[in-house]
Amino acid sequence: MRDSCGLCLKADPDFECGWCEGQNQCTLKQHCPAQDSQWLELSSTKGKCTNPKITDINPVTGPREGGTKVTIRGENLGLEFRDIASHVKVAGVECKPLVEGYIPAEHLLHIHWTPLHFPSPFTSEEMTLTLSDLKPKRGPVSGGTQVTITGNNLNAGSNVIVTFGRQPCLFYRRSTKHIVCNTTASDEGFEKVKVSVRVDKAKIHQELQYEYVEDPTILRIEPEWSIFSGNTPIAVWGTHLDLIQNPQIRAKHGGKEHVNVPGYRQERVEKGLKLFAQLINNKVFLLSFIRTLESQRSFSMRDRGNVASLIMTVLQSKLEYATDVLKQLLADLIDKNLESKNHPKLLLRR
Repeated sequence: MRDSCGLCLKADPDFECGWCEGQNQCTLKQHCPAQDSQWLELSSTKGKCTNPKITDINPVTGPREGGTKVTIRGENLGLEFRDIASHVKVAGVECKPLVEGYIPAEHLLHIHWTPLHFPSPFTSEEMTLTLSDLKPKRGPVSGGTQVTITGNNLNAGSNVIVTFGRQPCLFYRRSTKHIVCNTTASDEGFEKVKVSVRVDKAKIHQELQYEYVEDPTILRIEPEWSIFSGNTPIAVWGTHLDLIQNPQIRAKHGGKEHVNVPGYRQERVEKGLKLFAQLINNKVFLLSFIRTLESQRSFSMRDRGNVASLIMTVLQSKLEYATDVLKQLLADLIDKNLESKNHPKLLLRR
């Protein structure tokens, strides 16, 4: 379905389609009334679509120095590049369309905003890009550190280039307040270098420095062995270990590489405790859990007291539920003692 004039006129000529202005639709000539005044077809001298419509502009802000590539989407934006070559303005300023970025009749037009004299960027609001800080301020000379640069209006424009000294910092993402990039290896040794940020043709002036320091080294690891299933806590001693953002310990066994991620075991424990807390709030599970523990010969009186204390701590905010569970356990205890005719025993449920 070709629902715009531009798409209609670029259809295969074999279809003999044209744009009927009176009906505002793509149709055959015989189906369009008042053909002489309302019929548009590509081959005729009247084959020009009227009512161009812009539906989207991206980006909507940019530095006043220019150099921003702007994408304009819409309808009826010309059928050939020459139709729009000298008729594009952004915020009242002439722009230079790019031939390679123009797709006729498909609502897509790329424009390169060249540096001209103009009072403001794309919006009426004056757009000034500034830098304020970066973190971390130092990292290994081999690179690989993810650095966050803070400032204002950092999402303006279309192209971002960040350099640390003579080395590029590989762009990762950005927002209004942040630019995030990953450092590359330094060929200047251990020293402080200036941080440079360019957005399109604008260079943001701010004295920020980043220091390349010696790579981290490992001096000792304890323990030096682990069971095959893993989950063994490992302590590492070395130098500049505070520079490491995502520490990993790799080991090979049986031709396979294994990765130990610090904190992974703790995360698993925390996740397990959260799930266990949810199960405790299920009466059937909690009663079965307590009865199973009591049936274990190795479950001592001290163990029973500790577990009971922990469960009651968890259920402090749900005393009505806890009381109901205790009533059921007390009833079970009474029934058991009546059947066995034994003296009452100090059990977990008491």
